[in-house]
Amino acid sequence: MKHVRNFSSQLSKTSFDDTVDRLSITISALEVFSKFIQKDTSTTITSFSNSFWKARDVLFSSRTNDPLLSNALLFSSKKVFSQHTVSRAKSVAILQIHEAINHIKKISDKISHFSYHKIPKGGTIFVHGCDPLILHALLSTHKRGKKFNVVLTESRVTSSGQRCALLLSKAGIPITFFADCELPSALHSVDVVFFGSYIVDSKTVLCTSGTNALLEQARLRNIPAYLFTPSWSFDTAEELIKSIHSSNVPNTIWSSPPRGVSVIAPQYNIVSGAFISAIISDIGIFPFLLFKDEILKTNEIK
Repeated sequence: MKHVRNFSSQLSKTSFDDTVDRLSITISALEVFSKFIQKDTSTTITSFSNSFWKARDVLFSSRTNDPLLSNALLFSSKKVFSQHTVSRAKSVAILQIHEAINHIKKISDKISHFSYHKIPKGGTIFVHGCDPLILHALLSTHKRGKKFNVVLTESRVTSSGQRCALLLSKAGIPITFFADCELPSALHSVDVVFFGSYIVDSKTVLCTSGTNALLEQARLRNIPAYLFTPSWSFDTAEELIKSIHSSNVPNTIWSSPPRGVSVIAPQYNIVSGAFISAIISDIGIFPFLLFKDEILKTNEIK
């Protein structure tokens, strides 16, 4: 349990923004969970149950605002305690965890596959920030020989847009980088908008700051806007977006403003599903309003 607690402590310090690869973080958490179960010395179902749920809760508590991790842990817990022996329960738990890991490892490639036909040949894609799924999709499509241009802006002060521009330009993809204050100019001649999110529910999406302004401008210009997200980023309880958006966000833009200056620097935007042309996920491309039903049918995260 000590290793689980240490890992959880480190995980709780990681940021919740587009500078973090949430897929890799979740896989690491599941691998820690699997090792804990393999080393567990419980001899009864009751004692194993206590150890199992305690370890799972410790990992969950490290990122309570991340449905990707919580859904992966939920999936890993299914079927375990319908078994009648400790050895069988442990085997099923490890199999479930490895199945969850394999699912997550395939997410980026599946989304790249589905998004390929949404990237217009010779067209221009607008990208807000540097979502790892979008970055992977663009690089994958470029490797397959399709030529396109990318327009980038910063999502906030993490310099994620600059990092994305560096990685894409190294691959030979033409990049135009705009300051976010030049958003109307940046959207000129853009064919499609790609953006990422942290949490999705049946009505809204939690995205990085600036996304609302981007999507409003895109709608005025009839530019389609596609959300890239893992299906396991869906919050079936529909509670996380409200709780995160209403929490206090530290000022990371101007650490010591002069007296009399108030700094408003929201970390997130709540985006209405009405602004989203479709969701591109690992289970396919769906209209926003149909996404929840498809998830519940496909992924067993009820």
